[in-house]
Amino acid sequence: MPVEGLEIRGVRKGDVPRAAELLLMAFEDELSGRGSDVARLKRLLSFFTSFGRLPLRLLHSLGVVAELWVACAEGKVVGVLGQIGRRVPYMSGIAIDPAFRGRGIAQALFHRVFSDLARKGFPLVRGAVLSHNQAALNLCAKTGLVPYARTRLYVLPLPPARLPKASPGIKVRCARARDLRPLWPKGLDGEGLRRLLSLEGGYEAWPFRLLGVWNVGLVAEREGELIGYLGVQANRFQTAGTIRAPLLFAEEAYPPLLGAALKELVRLGRKVAYIDLFEEQKGLSPLLQGLGARPDRAWVHLARRLP
Repeated sequence: MPVEGLEIRGVRKGDVPRAAELLLMAFEDELSGRGSDVARLKRLLSFFTSFGRLPLRLLHSLGVVAELWVACAEGKVVGVLGQIGRRVPYMSGIAIDPAFRGRGIAQALFHRVFSDLARKGFPLVRGAVLSHNQAALNLCAKTGLVPYARTRLYVLPLPPARLPKASPGIKVRCARARDLRPLWPKGLDGEGLRRLLSLEGGYEAWPFRLLGVWNVGLVAEREGELIGYLGVQANRFQTAGTIRAPLLFAEEAYPPLLGAALKELVRLGRKVAYIDLFEEQKGLSPLLQGLGARPDRAWVHLARRLP
């Protein structure tokens, strides 16, 4: 039955312990697998809610729609849902109190995010769900979220025993703004959203450094022509780093890009690399497995047009 008196609002300082508890219950396996420092995550939530939520307001002024929505009933927090992003915001980290599941709280949180982002003028919102989580996929379908990509995660301990061999004549360097401008999608159809998955978090994401997140964009060139891009991400709360699905114009660009990305994560002191490939890039998986990476979970990426 629906929850009477349900209130959905932005997180406040007094909500932090309960919100963190719900997130830990929902994502304990994933957080521990990525080497998350839960105490630091709690301190981060406390920081964002300090001084009347001043840090969140500062991020909003920089164009980053960072928020942790909480659903409150019977005098306590019973659900949480995060949102963050700039161009096309992401929803992440939904967690519902087990005693309140099946009572419409998740849908209410989703619709609160939809209305907030639509009011701010965003045309789309995105999210990702594990491919085996049919209940979550059903919920997404009910709320209008439509799949646009599938990715497979590979897990590689660092430092790797060896680096991939690169073809001669390919040069890898850090991406510059002028490299990325022509790569940004012209539209936000399925292909454009897949390209955003590869590109986002590189050069354009400097405000996320305020969250303790580091992003590096790498490009591969051959005879002065850009033939590939690869994004790398790490943060101060996890011992793992992420290498996003590549944007490739020549498949031979991937080995040198991957090698440079692995070196960067080792330099940052990461212990594990989480490496993504699009489903249609599964031909690159033998390279990863040859380095010692093991296939892990598959994800479904979804989007909904607003309002």
